[in-house]
Amino acid sequence: MTQRVSSIRNHRIWRSENPHAIYEHERDSPKVNVFCVVSSSNLFGPFFFIEKTVIGFVYLDMLQIYLMPIPKERMHEGFIFQQDGAPCHFHNQMNSYLNVEVPVLIFREGVSPWLARSPDLTSLDCSI
Repeated sequence: MTQRVSSIRNHRIWRSENPHAIYEHERDSPKVNVFCVVSSSNLFGPFFFIEKTVIGFVYLDMLQIYLMPIPKERMHEGFIFQQDGAPCHFHNQMNSYLNVEVPVLIFREGVSPWLARSPDLTSLDCSI
């Protein structure tokens, strides 16, 4: 009976790109942070953030000032508020606020969690 010994020298992997290559990218490049809401009957927004980085408190202020003044009648019975797992969306004070204000909320680790096989992007990322 013989034993097979496997080592890194016994296997070759050919690639089209060097896995150790260094790629340059621009840090802190100019960007725009935009918020909007799309429903079956309305488009609310866009709201442009002037802050370079949107943190939880800035996002919460925007929701309280911009989104929540929308009359509750326009947020009909089937209204679902969905957001991805961006750090500013995952803030304790934010979650408490939205659980009270929004009928159905879908987000990472929420009451209605993000579905396991759903795409990473929200529908707004692809359509606006």
